[in-house]
Amino acid sequence: MEDLLEKFATFVQLLNRPAHKKSTFAANPVVLKNEYDLQHLLYAYLRPVYTDLRPEHTLDDGYLAVRADFSIENETIIETKFTRDGMTEAKLAEEIAADSLRYPAAHIIFLIADPARIIADPEQFRRNYERKVPQKMIRILILS
Repeated sequence: MEDLLEKFATFVQLLNRPAHKKSTFAANPVVLKNEYDLQHLLYAYLRPVYTDLRPEHTLDDGYLAVRADFSIENETIIETKFTRDGMTEAKLAEEIAADSLRYPAAHIIFLIADPARIIADPEQFRRNYERKVPQKMIRILILS
């Protein structure tokens, strides 16, 4: 799963490569402007491989219901984040921490698009927030 998600940025870049002069795609570049764009394209990218992929899946954490961006067999959650102007690295970290605790899944993957460039050191950010929580494996993938 992580390998496929790590190739997602390359997939988006390939969609925007120069097309044949007769292609109608050349006039419509793929530009991710917000989290909804990211989710839409990610769903189209993953669904052929993971036929049980469920978007906007509501899960019961035992106290309050939570809604994951994507789930696969209730075992893997994919949560997307999209940075924007005015958002801080600390706020992003708080969201990741809260989501990590609330999602009742063994494996949680955060796919973060950082067009606002709020993450000062992506590798250090990943190391700081990607950790094994008791009974959960947290993965952080950052698209720059």
